[in-house]
Amino acid sequence: MAAVFAALGALILGLTLLSTRIRVAYFAIVMLGFNEIFKTLVANTKSLGSSYGLTLPALSSSLIAYYFLLGLSIFVVAAGTMIARHPLGLGLRAIVADEVAAEVSGMNTAGHKIGMFVLSGTLISLCGGMIAWYWSYIDPFMAFDLALSFEMLVMAVFGGIGTVLGPVLGAVFICLVKEVLSTSIPHLHTIVFGVLVLGLIIWRPGGLIQVVDTVAARFRRAREAIEEEAR
Repeated sequence: MAAVFAALGALILGLTLLSTRIRVAYFAIVMLGFNEIFKTLVANTKSLGSSYGLTLPALSSSLIAYYFLLGLSIFVVAAGTMIARHPLGLGLRAIVADEVAAEVSGMNTAGHKIGMFVLSGTLISLCGGMIAWYWSYIDPFMAFDLALSFEMLVMAVFGGIGTVLGPVLGAVFICLVKEVLSTSIPHLHTIVFGVLVLGLIIWRPGGLIQVVDTVAARFRRAREAIEEEAR
C-alpha cells in the first residue's frame, strides 16, 4: 500500500510541477515545503497517530528486512544500469544537459521527468515501509526527517550524479565514514564529516566515481607505457 500511495502522490505532484520547466533549485524548495506541510498534517491527524506515531506489528525475523532491502538494492542497481543503456537514459542525460534543447528536438521532457519521479517515489516508499516495519514504530518526525533526505542527496552527489555506481559508492563510503567518526571522535564527527564532503565536492565535482575513473586512467596509461617500453 505504501508504494501505491507514494506512486499516486508522486504522479499528482509530478503532473502539477514537472509539466512545466521548473528549475531544479525551485523544485527542491517546493518539495521541502511539501515535506513540512505533510509532516504538520500527519502530526495533527489522530487517525494517523498524530505526533505520538504508530506502533506496528514486529517482524518475525530481522532477516526479512535484510533480504528485502538487499533484493531491492540489487533491483535498483540493475534497473539503473538498464535505464542508462536504454534510449530513456540518453533522454534523461539530454534533459540534464539542456532541457530546452531536448524539448525542441522533440523529446517529451515532462513525461521523462514525471516517470522517473514516480519510479523513485515508489522505490523509496518500499524502503521506508520496510524500515518502519522493522522498527515496529513510525512517527511524522521520523518519516519526514529533512536530515535523512539531505543525507540521501549528499550520498548521490558525493558518489557522482548521473552514474549508476556513483551513488552506491557514495552511500557505502558515507555510512562507513560516519560510523568510524562517530565512534572515534563523537563530539566532532559531524564537523569532520562535513569538511570531508565539502573537500571532495570542491576537489572532484564529479564525486567518488570521478576519482575512481582518474585513478583507473592513470593505471591504464602506466600499463600502456610499460608495455610500450617492453616492445
